Amino acid sequence: MLRSRGGFTLIEMVLAALTLLIAFGAILGAYFGQLTLNEHARNLSLAVHDANRVIEQIRRNTVACGSLPTVNAANGWNAWLIANGGLSLAQEQIVVTCQDRTSAAYCGRVAPAQVAAQEWASQNAATTFDPLRVTVAVCWRHRNRVIGQCTWNGATLTQDDNVQPNPTPGVIESPAMLTTLVTCRG
Repeated sequence: MLRSRGGFTLIEMVLAALTLLIAFGAILGAYFGQLTLNEHARNLSLAVHDANRVIEQIRRNTVACGSLPTVNAANGWNAWLIANGGLSLAQEQIVVTCQDRTSAAYCGRVAPAQVAAQEWASQNAATTFDPLRVTVAVCWRHRNRVIGQCTWNGATLTQDDNVQPNPTPGVIESPAMLTTLVTCRG
């Protein structure tokens, strides 16, 4: 009578090794996916923080009715952030747009363009500017992808006025986009 020996056959060993290899690959894939999601969440949090800093600066510098807030930064909001504690992300672009409640004009402009920090002091005073709908959006680069609707020219991020999924012209869509109403101080 033949006795069966205890142990595993070669096929059982190959199937067990293959099962372990597939399980290890799934765990490793989930780990790296979680690292990417964690990095994206961190970047989003930092971008929202910068957008909030810009909105608070706009609110802090709101002046009398009929004029707009002024910020002393000749090169726009990125320069203001750099001068006041730095940008949170290495490659980021702050885009500020505003719209007067009483007309389709954007802060006294006909064209819906970005409002840089220094430009607010010289807008058309005939518009009431109370309240202003101010939108601050942040775009940034993450793993060679642009998050938000800016373009990458190989060296810097720039606002992309050609991409307009939002029905309101001049406002870009970004995961880090805050909108507020700013009223004048009487």
